[in-house]
This record gives sequence, structure tokens and C-alpha cells, in this order.
Amino acid sequence: MTFRKDKQVVKYKTSMNTTAASFDAEVQSKAKVSLLPCYRSQLPISKAKYDGLVKLCTDKVIPNCFKHEFVNIPRATNVKDCLPESDIED
Repeated sequence: MTFRKDKQVVKYKTSMNTTAASFDAEVQSKAKVSLLPCYRSQLPISKAKYDGLVKLCTDKVIPNCFKHEFVNIPRATNVKDCLPESDIED
């Protein structure tokens, strides 16, 4: 990839071959993009998922500096997990 300060374009190749064609991707500045929120508030997660995240915080798998973020995630008992349990063993 090639970055240049004077241009808003990133040049990239899809191959390591030196003779491969290069492509341009235009980079937009943050000032040009305005996103509207999709939701009025944070969506809650299931109680089971919340309990799992809190356990990861308690077991120090998630660093303590991030605990506040995870403990304050909204949760609800009527929210179901969207993904099925994995059949892959740990």
C-alpha cells in the first residue's frame, strides 16, 4: 500500500508480484461523513451473555481497566442470544 499526504487516495495491489496492477481507493476525511445513529439507545444483551462477560472480568480475562464498560452494558431477561452455541470444543 502507498499513502501520500497530498492525496486522498490509497494505492494497493492484490498480489505480491511487482508487475501486478495497482488499484486506487479514495479515502474520505472524517469531516465529509456524517452518520446518523441507528438506535435511540444501546440495545440490551441477554442476561446469560452479560453474566459471562462479568465472569470474564472477575476472572481477569478482561483487563480491569475495561470492567466499567462491560458492567454497564444494558441487559434484559427477555433478550435471546442470536447465535447458537458453538459445537467446537475449547
